[in-house]
Amino acid sequence: MSEPSVPRVTGSFVALITPFDDNGDVDYGAFRTLIEWHAEHGSSAILIMGSTGEVSMLTPEERRDIITRTAAMQVTRADGRPLQLWYGCTGPSTDATIDYLRHAADAGADGAIVAAIKACFVEGNLAAISAALTTSANCTSGGHILRDSVDSTPVETWQTELTYTVAVEQL
Repeated sequence: MSEPSVPRVTGSFVALITPFDDNGDVDYGAFRTLIEWHAEHGSSAILIMGSTGEVSMLTPEERRDIITRTAAMQVTRADGRPLQLWYGCTGPSTDATIDYLRHAADAGADGAIVAAIKACFVEGNLAAISAALTTSANCTSGGHILRDSVDSTPVETWQTELTYTVAVEQL
């Protein structure tokens, strides 16, 4: 298996909240402050719009705007290396997930996380979820971690070799 195109994340990988201003709009100044704080204090990577990022409260347009605007906030860590910016790209359908993944890749994201949660897939069976994850993983190059949390039954372990490595985390 070849080395992934995105350096492996080691050390602190922090899931951020999504900051809002008093009007309920995304606060990009606060986003920059959070990103810079993590770069200065030793985080290796951050996850934007993961399960702690209020993603379910965001419109598709807000999600794409967050990806575009925060990916442009390239920040260097105290050790001189770039802080990796990863994005939660799970959508309500395979097509929506692929759209978010492609948008993140085009914006310069270092990676993406896609959660296969039974409620996100109408089919709700392991074969359909595995097919959706495989389709999503093959839609673009870049680092991905695909998480399976479908009840307590693990999806069969699999790996896809493209121009990058897809890591499957069994919960």
